[in-house]
Amino acid sequence: MSNKIKKAYESAVENMDLTDSQREAFDHDAKRSLIDLDTYQKSDTFSIHGYTLKSVMDDIVLAQYVDLSDDGSAIKRGGVYIPLAHVQRTWRLARVILVGPKVKYAKAGDIVCFPDDKGIKVDNLRVAGYDDALRNCLFLNEDRFFGVCEELDDDRRIE
Repeated sequence: MSNKIKKAYESAVENMDLTDSQREAFDHDAKRSLIDLDTYQKSDTFSIHGYTLKSVMDDIVLAQYVDLSDDGSAIKRGGVYIPLAHVQRTWRLARVILVGPKVKYAKAGDIVCFPDDKGIKVDNLRVAGYDDALRNCLFLNEDRFFGVCEELDDDRRIE
């Protein structure tokens, strides 16, 4: 694209009422994620026996589900447990464990919400800084998040 056309394009985008993430979608110079986890969606549950994960790359997040029953067979919604077999294409909640260097909006400890059909399931994973292997986790690109959540106090919670 010539400099003249590029300047006109950038000027037109600047005049639009866009959020930062929408504006980035128009930025042809912005570096997109190098690791597209959707291409691995059909693979088995990820595990690296005999190793400890120290970090993740790019815009990858390792998160652990917080909306699962203790036995991992159901999702908790409004105080009710719904069997996983009866839940299709839903949203999920998970606590962020590790973030890659290109993650902008989440940090370790945050709770994020995202569509359940995204990411790579991870189980029995040893992570640096944790004594026990982590269960019920997933790798997810940050751009798959709906948002970062804040847990309500017990006084404000409805279950």
